[in-house]
Amino acid sequence: MNIRHLALALLSLLPLHAEPDGALPPPPLSYRIPSSENNPLLEISKPLEWSRLLPGQIHADIDAAMRKYIERIRTAETVEKPTYDNTLLIFLENATLMDAFYRAEVLIRLRDSPEHRKLATELDKKYNQVKEALFHNEHIWPILKKMVTQDWMRRQYGGRHHFITRFMAEFRDNGADLPPDQKAQFIIRENELAALKRQFAANLADAQAAWTFDITDYKILDKLPPEYVKQENGRRFLRYHIAETILGICPDEKLREALWRSLQTIGKESHDNSDLIRRILAVRQKQAEVLGYANHADRIASRCSINTGAQAAEYVRNSLQRLHPAYVRNMKRLQDIKAQLTENPQAELAPWDVPYYSYILSSIYLKHFADFDKMLTSDMVLQRIFDRLSHMYGITFSERTTVYLEPGSNKKAPAGTVEVWHPGVRYFEITDKTSNARRGAIYLDLEYRENKETGIWTIPVTTYPHPLQKVHCSVISSSHGIQALMYPAGIQHMLHELGHVLHRFMSNTEQDYLGFQTSVDDFDEFTATLHANLAKRRDVLTSLMQPALTTEAYLNYNNLKEYEDIQTQFRILCESLLDLEIHMHGNLDASQDLAASEKEILRDYLYLTPQGENLTEYLPFCRNTFIFAGGYSGLYYTYFRSEELATCARHRFFDESMRFRQTFLEKGYSKPASELYGNFMGIDPSPASIQRYLYLDPDLEYPENVETTPAPIKP
Repeated sequence: MNIRHLALALLSLLPLHAEPDGALPPPPLSYRIPSSENNPLLEISKPLEWSRLLPGQIHADIDAAMRKYIERIRTAETVEKPTYDNTLLIFLENATLMDAFYRAEVLIRLRDSPEHRKLATELDKKYNQVKEALFHNEHIWPILKKMVTQDWMRRQYGGRHHFITRFMAEFRDNGADLPPDQKAQFIIRENELAALKRQFAANLADAQAAWTFDITDYKILDKLPPEYVKQENGRRFLRYHIAETILGICPDEKLREALWRSLQTIGKESHDNSDLIRRILAVRQKQAEVLGYANHADRIASRCSINTGAQAAEYVRNSLQRLHPAYVRNMKRLQDIKAQLTENPQAELAPWDVPYYSYILSSIYLKHFADFDKMLTSDMVLQRIFDRLSHMYGITFSERTTVYLEPGSNKKAPAGTVEVWHPGVRYFEITDKTSNARRGAIYLDLEYRENKETGIWTIPVTTYPHPLQKVHCSVISSSHGIQALMYPAGIQHMLHELGHVLHRFMSNTEQDYLGFQTSVDDFDEFTATLHANLAKRRDVLTSLMQPALTTEAYLNYNNLKEYEDIQTQFRILCESLLDLEIHMHGNLDASQDLAASEKEILRDYLYLTPQGENLTEYLPFCRNTFIFAGGYSGLYYTYFRSEELATCARHRFFDESMRFRQTFLEKGYSKPASELYGNFMGIDPSPASIQRYLYLDPDLEYPENVETTPAPIKP
């Protein structure tokens, strides 16, 4: 579900005449917070009652919010003299609908079941009904196009001007200019695409759940903890979520080979995603064409600082070529380690060797970290992460007592507690130290569960500052377990997600209900990556994982991070090139083999054995939910782009964190993200400029301020 469209959609009710700049007026006395007694999904004045959010209740609450929202749209069609005030307050009330979709998505991702999958499909259709009611409204769109030609509109100050620009672009991207018959087909295809993406994710989840690997005869795995093993008919089977870890640490090469080959079947065979991929590509291509783009990659690039799919692909290829020599050195290093440990100078790496010998390399470098789990608890590390961010931003993290209630139990949480959807979930409130004002709250769900979406991710549950409650709220979920915080990589992942969350919470502008939305999509991961890079600093690691690191330990860790960063960024670039190339070509013939297409696209960059077997690790199409089930199609390269932006900014960010809060986070993207970045760093953030700064001329001086004059709003 692409919620970002709905966030912009709710800006529909804009004024037709100028008003003075300034803060929002107080809400009228008639303003009322919706009651949570009948519609608990729409609660905005207190933490949610998750046990009441059963699928039937979710449907009823979203239907109620939709009726109210569409009623407001109809009212806006007849407003004779709209003002910024009377339309903006209407929007804020209607933002409840956006949060309702977010909250339903939280439960869909944390409670995978046939019932919740059905709910997801039905809500996708309702979501597209809302988009149709707004973006294809025959009355509002002409008013908006006329409005932006008025002199008073052109004089709107930066935040409002930028909002209106984005808002108009969002209408066009959703087919507002299409003739009526094409609008109807556009929505039909949007529903089809949503269903295909859901099916892709469901297929992959089912493939992972159904995957089996018999380890009964592998005595080396006899002592695996029970939670990693399924017992059936006297046989022992490895669970999927631990398989990649076993592949990386198991010294038995025959076991590694068998396990690796078994893992390659996921997303294929009985849960084959090939046909879904072709259908997704075809629908995306058609949607791009009717909007006037050559392909889906061009459509996505139109809102980025790299303006076409071809330019983005060139950026990725240039980056791959620059990184390729270092990547080859890393792979040869792994081969040398295998030759040394096997006492066979002629030993060749195999695909199942790469994760294992990477682990051997990390074990050598991290031997000084081996005793951390004996000296610290994961709770202590989490608290120290919060302490570090508190010091940087002048905020505090306070944990509240939580209680789990069974779904449908009709019980109430005791006074002073916060209800959660699982006993292991924790809840933290964030406040400003100076003003004691609440900035937001975080649910942390860090335990592994079989019906929970894998990986680590964040999703908002309250996204906008209601006039009577200016607090954001988000969920951070991880299937890695809180024990992952005992290791530098786990700390880095947690800081990444907290970077996303703090970006939402710190917004402090008139338009901060959209503060978490970036105006240039290739900045989407910037703040998260910037915070993740804190884990590379010696002083930060020392404060999180005392006792203090020795110089030798830190130098070893730095060497390991250099190796890991090269491997990770090379993988991201490979997957980015696959993403862009497949979406620039639009359609895949049924006769085309997906694996062969992948290798053809990456042929200049793959690391091959003498026998021609590929050793380069990347996520194949059949398992890539980022591209085919998520929101990163045509945009996956932004992870690499964000790494470059963050690398440039990391020292100034750490030294001037309060200034970063004030000049970037608190602006809430009331200006283009590129402009805010330039104002903080004093450099031009275009890809060419950033790469020149990083790789060619690090001492290059840039002007202190690169603020730009807003471009005219396109009618």
